[in-house]
Amino acid sequence: MSDKELKGVIEQELQTKVNIQGSHGGGCINEAVTITTDNGERIFVKINKKSEARAMFDGEFISLDVLHAMDVVRVPKPIKSFLKIGMADIA
Repeated sequence: MSDKELKGVIEQELQTKVNIQGSHGGGCINEAVTITTDNGERIFVKINKKSEARAMFDGEFISLDVLHAMDVVRVPKPIKSFLKIGMADIA
């Protein structure tokens, strides 16, 4: 998926304009990019094209949400897990 297509998917899902700041390497399971929203918020987005990705990201979302709510350890606040044809994302 091109950056332009990815930008369109993220804008539709988050209902805001975004700019892709760059991709992150180093992972062998997911692709990752940092985006900036139109209000200046920076968001880390993970992308995976495998069929198991939705279950993995949904589980990660729930886990991060619970840890964030407990306020015992510092974790990112998950925004949304979503599925588009051929890819799943968590932001």
